[in-house]
Amino acid sequence: MNPKNVTYKEMKNIQIKDMQSKSIVIDIYRSFSTPFTWFFVRLGVSPNFITISSYFLCIIGGFILSLGTYISFLFGILPFVLFRIFDDSDGEVARIQNKKSIEGLFFDSLGHYIYNFFIGLGLGIGLYKLYGGIWYMVIGLFFGFMFILQDIARDTIKLLIRQIIINHKIRKTSQNEEGLYNHFEQRFNRTIYNEHKWEKGKAFSKIFGVYPFQGVIFSDRIVIIILFILFLIEFFTNSLGFSIGDNISLSLIYITAVIISKFLWLMYILLRITDKRPFTDL
Repeated sequence: MNPKNVTYKEMKNIQIKDMQSKSIVIDIYRSFSTPFTWFFVRLGVSPNFITISSYFLCIIGGFILSLGTYISFLFGILPFVLFRIFDDSDGEVARIQNKKSIEGLFFDSLGHYIYNFFIGLGLGIGLYKLYGGIWYMVIGLFFGFMFILQDIARDTIKLLIRQIIINHKIRKTSQNEEGLYNHFEQRFNRTIYNEHKWEKGKAFSKIFGVYPFQGVIFSDRIVIIILFILFLIEFFTNSLGFSIGDNISLSLIYITAVIISKFLWLMYILLRITDKRPFTDL
């Protein structure tokens, strides 16, 4: 079937089935991606073009954040939200057009690094301009840097599991690659997380947990939404003459908490990998 002939309703049904087939904990952006996916498919835009185009949203967002006002923080967050929507939409377009590729995975991963770099850079410069201290720039830069380290750790784990699959298939070529990946990923997670699963945790742990799994408020997909809400609150409270204190705000407290959460999670993963040697055991 010609992808351009897929109706909006059919596209929405495809999206729902795709979401139900995956154990996705947080996927709020896909609720808004359908109109964009429908538009891109109708125009015949390639998924890789969508992904690469979204890089410019990060550059624009970082520049607006760097202006250093509460208004610029609010408007600077929006391009990053749109990037997240595009990040879901390009995959949907790839599946509908049957254009999934290794190159697409490369551009997608690169986009996440660009996203984290520019949100950290923009916040760092913006916070420095707003509060006038170099420490605030460091906080912003570390915010983006910790997310980059998190993505590097995740991508490296995926790469190593894929390499193990290649070595395994040399010996047993009859097994399905996706099935092998799921098998080895589950074994890795059992080793690292001691059978713990996010979805089976208590409500407090799901929201505010740091390890073995990070809570929702520290998720890279939710952080920008929380920042937008905090910047909005600060905009109105400062307009009315209220503030927590000199050169401190709810957003700064939250950004610092996210940095600490990412650092503790990374230390946990590194120590568990050192102790349990999960790749060797696979």
